[in-house]
Amino acid sequence: MKIKRPLLLPFSPIYGAITWIRNKLFDLGVLKSQSFDVPIAAVGNLNVGGTGKTPHTIWVLNLISSKISTAVVSRGYGRKTKGYILADSNSTGEEIGDEPKEILTRFPNIQLAVAEKRVEGISNLLELTDSPKAIILDDAFQHRHVNAGLYILLSTQKEIFTEDVMLPSGNLREGKSGYKRADIIIITKCDKGLSLVDQEKIKSQINLQTYQKIGFSYFDYGNPFDKKGIETKLPKRFVLLTGIAKTDYLTDYLDHQECEFKHLSFKDHHNFSNDDYKTIGETCKANGSLTILTTCKDYARLNTEHEDLKGLEILQLPIEVKFLSGGNEIESQILSFVLG
Repeated sequence: MKIKRPLLLPFSPIYGAITWIRNKLFDLGVLKSQSFDVPIAAVGNLNVGGTGKTPHTIWVLNLISSKISTAVVSRGYGRKTKGYILADSNSTGEEIGDEPKEILTRFPNIQLAVAEKRVEGISNLLELTDSPKAIILDDAFQHRHVNAGLYILLSTQKEIFTEDVMLPSGNLREGKSGYKRADIIIITKCDKGLSLVDQEKIKSQINLQTYQKIGFSYFDYGNPFDKKGIETKLPKRFVLLTGIAKTDYLTDYLDHQECEFKHLSFKDHHNFSNDDYKTIGETCKANGSLTILTTCKDYARLNTEHEDLKGLEILQLPIEVKFLSGGNEIESQILSFVLG
């Protein structure tokens, strides 16, 4: 059991009771879930942050968006706007959030809406003349006002939900039993050498239900690319700039490459200030590097034209979801659900 904040442990049962009651009210129909006439898949987690929701949402989009008209609905966490927004190519990270901006940049031909109330977002999309034929809900495992037809639950290998405790002492958003709502469970950020024996131990630990499929995924990093989308090799020296929940997987990868880097780490979804840009510029000079390496998610929030970044090359490091096992079965289930 992972207790991260021991002094807050007495409050975890209170939080757990509240979420249990809420889920029970949905189960009993006291609180209503709305269904829609299009396939809706929800991607989410039980733990707070850092499970790889956006890369896996992109993986699903890669699988289905060329086969069926697809939309994504997101809350747009970290945006400076409110309410429903139907994004377009001019939408900024500040308007729709960094993760939706990253998704829209990768898939300019899909429809993407942000809305705190996912029911409103879906309803507005379905009223469009060219309404989508399938919808993905990003970070919506606990958003039970929508009755999705397929639930995809993510949990990292190193911080698996079965070993966590409730907020605020741990990182669980709801009780561990919530995993039973999932149709698909993906253990993410796995070590590439995770053996089949260890995978079976994890399956046993989860107590996989008969209706659930499970897969084990990892991140594979591609070649960095510049603002024009031109690929290049990983520089020998650079400043790594991140504002994501967990950076260990990324830094472990870079530590095994033939490069030197200084890491500037900010909190998840951090909005960069003028002082931050000054720090970034000064760090590059002190490090003897004119190159910044960052994630696609962080790039969506950066003001690349800021005075303190002039003369610096900013490269994005793309990530791709790959599977150690279970990927083919999960692909088949998603395609069968979406395409019928």
